[in-house]
Amino acid sequence: MPLKAILRPYTKVKYTDFILNIHQIGRNNLNLKPLNFLNIKMPAKNL
Repeated sequence: MPLKAILRPYTKVKYTDFILNIHQIGRNNLNLKPLNFLNIKMPAKNL
């Protein structure tokens, strides 16, 4: 069973859905580094 199907009941949590989308983008396009997206949302010191 795909991970996203397992986590589907929790997609009401926007943050969880955001993280899932980041990892999906990372798998689909290796040129995009997921952490670069996280750095846009959070200061580097919080990572």
